[in-house]
Amino acid sequence: MKQMNPDDIPAFIDEVMATGCRPIAVANGWIVGDADLPEPACSNVQPVLRQIRMKYGERDHLVEEIAAHLRSIGQSYSMPSSTH
Repeated sequence: MKQMNPDDIPAFIDEVMATGCRPIAVANGWIVGDADLPEPACSNVQPVLRQIRMKYGERDHLVEEIAAHLRSIGQSYSMPSSTH
């Protein structure tokens, strides 16, 4: 399978976000955010996400880079601070 090029990360994230998903960096990883969509939008977006994945290729080797890009554009989850 084709492997994603690091230079493709911004375009890949833009396409994922254009589907209505909100990808978020979580620690050193990231999530697509499709599960946050209401039904039937969540089901309807799956074929589009599959096409995007096939277009850009395998991205497991870029998990940290994708997370860094998401943090750079303000798409990250911060753990609430504990007051204990």
